[in-house]
This record gives sequence, structure tokens and C-alpha cells, in this order.
Amino acid sequence: MRTREKANSNSLATTTTKRMVLDLRRQGALQRLQLVSAEIEELNIKQSTLAGTNPQNEETDLWEIFQAVGNNLSHLKSITIADFESTPVPIACLTMLFQNCLALSTVRMDAIRISASEDDLEELQQLATALQGHPSLQEICFSGCCPEPSNNNNNGTFTTSNFATYISKALSQLPTLQVVEIVETSFPSSRAWTGESLQCLCQSKTIQLLRIRGVRFLGDEDLVMMAKALETNHAMKELWILACEVGIMATATPASETNSKDDNDDGDTNGAQAMAQMLQVNTSLEILGLNRLAHKDHAIAIANGLRNNRTLRGLHLCLRDGGDDMHYNQRNAGIATGSTTIAESYAKLLRNDNYVLEKLSGSFLRRDGRQTSCTANRQIDFFLRLNRNGRRQRLLQTDDNDVITRLQWLEALASQSDNVSACFYWLSCNPSLCYGR
Repeated sequence: MRTREKANSNSLATTTTKRMVLDLRRQGALQRLQLVSAEIEELNIKQSTLAGTNPQNEETDLWEIFQAVGNNLSHLKSITIADFESTPVPIACLTMLFQNCLALSTVRMDAIRISASEDDLEELQQLATALQGHPSLQEICFSGCCPEPSNNNNNGTFTTSNFATYISKALSQLPTLQVVEIVETSFPSSRAWTGESLQCLCQSKTIQLLRIRGVRFLGDEDLVMMAKALETNHAMKELWILACEVGIMATATPASETNSKDDNDDGDTNGAQAMAQMLQVNTSLEILGLNRLAHKDHAIAIANGLRNNRTLRGLHLCLRDGGDDMHYNQRNAGIATGSTTIAESYAKLLRNDNYVLEKLSGSFLRRDGRQTSCTANRQIDFFLRLNRNGRRQRLLQTDDNDVITRLQWLEALASQSDNVSACFYWLSCNPSLCYGR
């Protein structure tokens, strides 16, 4: 018994030695880092705000910290840099991190400000080059991460906009990258991640999951650019756009300018329509999440776009409360009870055209602040269950045109033995199941 306890204790010790939390506001942080084992795989660098901690030292200390990370932690696989809003992190430190820590697979930057010298764009290009050439980075998260505001309005060229542009282009060409998460926490919005930078990420040949959260007022123009890129994207499997507003003109132009545009301009296309058009031709996306759509017609447009889609298995939709659809939200608004039009559009979609969609999540906000589940509609829930049970394979046959055997039909029937409606549906699709061989 004692031997087992000793073994468990040694195992725990080995596990804990591979993780390290480095609080730069505590004394001796640099010395700890210089003496730490090279076997450390996970590192969390932060600035504590606890009472009794010391103020952050000069910026040169940060350079020494990141230099020690690169020199001492050759096996580092994951790093989190957090809480550097009061003391900005020099962009050269991040460049050094990606140049020296070649085993890194996961990077998270949470609530940090990034500073640059007079040659700011050159330093930004160096960071982009280091990112693009990294041999093992698979996942990166930018949460509340943006450049330090410049004190020189005339010469300061290191802005939130070009930061996102440089970084997104580099990430889109990184051959090992699979997951990107962008979280914007600033208010008012930094407006860093717009259509141009997000379009670059959607053009990546390796990114499989893109999650965007908190990006305020992500407008139609931005979504249209993303959707155009996704039409020819064969890598992206999961896309979440959980912004504060989706499908409104974030960069709206005056009516006089709008009327003067060419008739062939795509400016009138809203983001949801563009996403619907993308779903008609995209052959890789399996999960799509759109939060706080501006109008109920946008949800219906998505349903129309899924008629011929054969890959999307999960869909998350949410309509923002009030706005242009206040009358629509007055009666427990939602796919389930608030709008017959939306309920019928998705029920009809699943009944007649789409045998692939297996999960429909999300809800539409009521005026009382509560939510109504998308799957509260019995028809929608019924056909989603059938799809999860392989309705596509049985009604459309398999992808290689193999004929579905009688045994496979009976297995489908048996799997729904507790659901009379489902059994009746399968029998109506293949009445011969009622007869003997």
C-alpha cells in the first residue's frame, strides 16, 4: 500500500514539474526561470494584482524573461501570456519567443498590450515572419490583445488594423496551424479584426477551427468577405462567429453614397445571405455558429442555403432581441414558438431536402430575457433525430452508391423502436419492410 502511495506521489511530482506559473510581480521571477528544469512543457507568464506584490520593473526585464524562456525551456509546448495591460509587452519579445521556442504547439495571449519601437512596421514584419516559419504551432488565441496606443499621432504606424492584417496573413500561411480563436474584450471596439484580416484566415489551407467571440459590430461587409473565401475553402470544418452583432452594416455609408454605387456592386448583400450562398457550394464545413443575427430573414436565408448542403452536421443560430424585429419578438420569439415562418422553413428543410444536419442549437431571445430552444419544435427535433440515425445513407444510399441492404433498414427501424412516429416514417420510406423475404 505504501509502495502504491509512493508511486502516486512520484507521478504527481513529475506532472507538476512540467507546468510552471511565473508571476512577474513577485520577487525572483527571473531567477526562478533561469534555474527551472528544461523539461517544463506548459508555462503561464502573468502579472499578479494581488496585494503584497511588487510593481513591474523596467521593460528590459521583460526582454530578459523572454530570453530566458527561449534559452532554458527547449521542450516548451504551451504558453499563456496574460494580464499585461498596464505594462506592454515589446513586440520583439514575442518575435524572440516564436524564433526560439520551436516546440510550441499552443499559444494564448490574454489581455495584453503590445509595444513597438520607432521601426514598428519592421518589427511587426519580423513577428509575422517568425510566426509564418514556426515548425509546430497548431493553436493560437488572441484574447483582448492589441497594440499599445501610440503617443505620437503623426509617426505612429503600429495600429490595431495593421497588427491584425500582418498577423492574419502570417497565420493563413502557417502549414501546421489548425485552431485560431479571436476574442475581443475592449470597449469601445478596437476594430482590429475586420473583413480583410478574417478573410485571410478563411483562406488558410490548414485551419480547421476558427472561433470569433466578442468582436463588436461585425458587419455585412466583413461577413461577405469571409463567405467568399470559404466558398473555395476545403480545410475549415468548424466556424463560430459569436459577435455582439452579426448582419448589420458596421461601416454603413451615407445614403447618397450608397445610391451612387454601380448597379453591379455587392454592397446590398447582407452577411447571412453571403453565408447561405457559401453553404450551397462549401464541401468541408461541418459546424457553423452565428450569434445574434440582425433579422429573422437572415435565419431563413441560412435554411435556404442548406437545401443542397451535404456536409454541415451542426448549426447554432441566435437572433438578437428587438431591433428591426421587435414585433417578431413580442411572442416568445424563437424558432420554436415565436415565428411560424422560421419554424416552417427549418422543418421543411429537414423534411424534404437536408438529411445531413444532426444538431440545431441556440435560441432566439424573448423580450423577458429568457430563451427558447431551437429544437422545441417537434418536427425539427424529429427529423434531426432521424438524421443522426443515418437517414442520408438510407434515403440517398451511401457515398459510393452501395445499395442499402434489408438488414440495414431493419437495424434503423429497431433503433427507433421506442418512437412510433420514427418507425412509421421508416416504413413509409420502404413499405417492403412490412413483408417477408
